[in-house]
Amino acid sequence: MAGIFSARHPRAALPACALAVAVSAVQVPRGKHYPGDLAVGLVIGLAASGSVLALCKVVGCSKRPGF
Repeated sequence: MAGIFSARHPRAALPACALAVAVSAVQVPRGKHYPGDLAVGLVIGLAASGSVLALCKVVGCSKRPGF
């Protein structure tokens, strides 16, 4: 989600990605996830964001923020 948000709102990319990393990193000390889980989640998230953005270029997506 941070990847798609960052693509649509480039000036907010750094805070969005920092928030995503912070929320994920908190899960390791809580014992909810292993570090490897976070790495795999990052890869899946990047792949999903890239796929959605590529699909939007092909079919055309609304230019309104939030849609």
